[in-house]
Amino acid sequence: MTELLIATALAIAIDVVTGFAGAVKTGAVMSGKMREGLWHKAGFAGLIVTAFLLEYLCANIPYAGVEVAYIQDICAALASIPLVLSACLWVIVTEAVSIVENLCVLNPAIAHSPIGRVFAGASAGGNASADEKEV
Repeated sequence: MTELLIATALAIAIDVVTGFAGAVKTGAVMSGKMREGLWHKAGFAGLIVTAFLLEYLCANIPYAGVEVAYIQDICAALASIPLVLSACLWVIVTEAVSIVENLCVLNPAIAHSPIGRVFAGASAGGNASADEKEV
């Protein structure tokens, strides 16, 4: 799990660095956008911590003397889902799309490459527009 958390933190850090570099290149560095982007990153961290807590609690509830059947049923169902893995993979994929968007700002040739077109199609499906892009 350590490697997964490191990969997630690295994806977040690369997104912040490439986003800031893109904002510097376009002359669009704004503290409000940076602050908003950092709050998004804090939300990702909160999601991962919540997933870890749920995994931990569900793994240990049967041993805590909890006798409420529905809680044990919920924990049994949740125990079969890799919550931390799922949360980290979702964050990594989200950050990968954002990183490629940032790289397209830094080097417009990437936007016209096959990978740029793939990620441009992914980001067109509801992510932030270029004007709302987090830094």
